[in-house]
Amino acid sequence: MRGTYGLAGRNRARRTGTVAGCLLVVTVALALLLARIYHLGLAATLVAILGGLPGLYLAWAAYRDAHDEASKTTLSEIADQLAIAIGAQWEATQP
Repeated sequence: MRGTYGLAGRNRARRTGTVAGCLLVVTVALALLLARIYHLGLAATLVAILGGLPGLYLAWAAYRDAHDEASKTTLSEIADQLAIAIGAQWEATQP
């Protein structure tokens, strides 16, 4: 069963991926431009850029997965989980 949250979640994840890709392109272009202006080594600049790619991917994947998981949980389930957690804390503090 597909709800509006599933479709909106995919669009949001796709938009986030597009923004991450654009940020990567701009960052690479600026890094190469600064390396050329300040006569820095191209190899060192490329290593720095490639070193940032895993972090960019992990940030995007974490956002995408968290949003997919959150869209499957209803508000009543979240309220039930909160009530259980508060009840457990209340019982733990009672003598």
